[in-house]
Amino acid sequence: MSRAEFEHGTGWALRPLVHDTDAGLWALGPAAPGGQVLVSAQAPELTLPDLDGVEFALSPLRSRKVVLVAWAPY
Repeated sequence: MSRAEFEHGTGWALRPLVHDTDAGLWALGPAAPGGQVLVSAQAPELTLPDLDGVEFALSPLRSRKVVLVAWAPY
């Protein structure tokens, strides 16, 4: 589905929107400094402790669709 088809079908005008054809997905994200947007939906390597303090890495999930939710107490 193209961006135009998505916007027409949903009635949503989504900006900025990243389309990763290889992964077959769309992602919403804020504009980056300088007015640039993401060019890929591939996440960088990331390793963080889980709720039990055990290290968790994203790399074993490569090629799978994953939803990352980030929160910051600003």
